[in-house]
Amino acid sequence: MKKLLFSVSFATIAIFASCSDDSEPAGFCSGEPYDCSDVTTCSNQDGCYDGQVCTGFAFSCDLYFDTECFSQFGCSYNFSCTGTPTYCESRSQYDCEDQRGCYWSLATDSCGGTPTPCNELFTESTCDSQNGCYSHVSCEGSSTACWDMDTQDCLIQDGCSLGSGCEGTPVACDSKTSKSSCENHRGCIWTLE
Repeated sequence: MKKLLFSVSFATIAIFASCSDDSEPAGFCSGEPYDCSDVTTCSNQDGCYDGQVCTGFAFSCDLYFDTECFSQFGCSYNFSCTGTPTYCESRSQYDCEDQRGCYWSLATDSCGGTPTPCNELFTESTCDSQNGCYSHVSCEGSSTACWDMDTQDCLIQDGCSLGSGCEGTPVACDSKTSKSSCENHRGCIWTLE
């Protein structure tokens, strides 16, 4: 009877030992880790750290005039001169040479020449001074978003400011070798083998 009791106890111990094994199931970690700027607690994402980030909403390009446009990253200044310049012959001695391409002829006592076409005038002042020409100035493009700016350029971009946030580069999911470290790394998934 003692022999039977011992063998039952040994079987129970063996079953209990196999149920309480702490090893994780074999598998691998994959996925795309969340960017540091997308996590709520920076210290929970390996590779991320608390720092300064650029926040806010960059002003739209169409809010700028003339050369102010150059100060906003992502915007470009667009100028065109259109219209039809008035003929030189229609101008008097006093305003003949105000029209680019025209000259006063003493021999004919008249204004002659060929006026410079509007599309060959490349500044607002020269375009507007050519009778019959009209300048069109616009600021076009798409302002660079604040979150895409480094901290130095952030101070220049209208609408953006520096604030505290999470920055850095998260470690790759496939570098996680355990289920728990994989599942704690936002964006990663543990797959059983």
